Amino acid sequence: MLCGMASLGAPLTLHAKVATKPAKYLVHFVASSTAAHSAWALNQDVYLVELRKKPQDSPFLGKLVDEYPDYAGGIPKNILVSDGTSRFIKVNRDPACDVRYADMPKRTAPGDPKASYLVPMTFVPSRSSQVDGNAIVQCFRLVRPH
Repeated sequence: MLCGMASLGAPLTLHAKVATKPAKYLVHFVASSTAAHSAWALNQDVYLVELRKKPQDSPFLGKLVDEYPDYAGGIPKNILVSDGTSRFIKVNRDPACDVRYADMPKRTAPGDPKASYLVPMTFVPSRSSQVDGNAIVQCFRLVRPH
């Protein structure tokens, strides 16, 4: 198990069990990562998030990928704003897009108008944890209604 050590000595787990079907997770948006928008292909927004299966579970860091057609629009900014709230979101686990924590870009806070610019940010998880740069951040894809 890969984990970082929290300042209070509690581990922040960086992995979850691989799901075979979509599952709902309590998601807290921590930072935006990358964005690719196009009129001729799917748009893709990537976020660093904290996830937990149930409110009482310990959070773990994950990479959330949102792919959508241009006409659909991305996740609304009022949901992205990191105000300490979490929301249940349906996701699929995708091991093919897992990434080392150190290799995942972490940008300005979600909801910030500059979030899509390449502006480095100092990321501190909500639990003030130290995260090993070699830890694998598991990837999840947002499940959109059809």
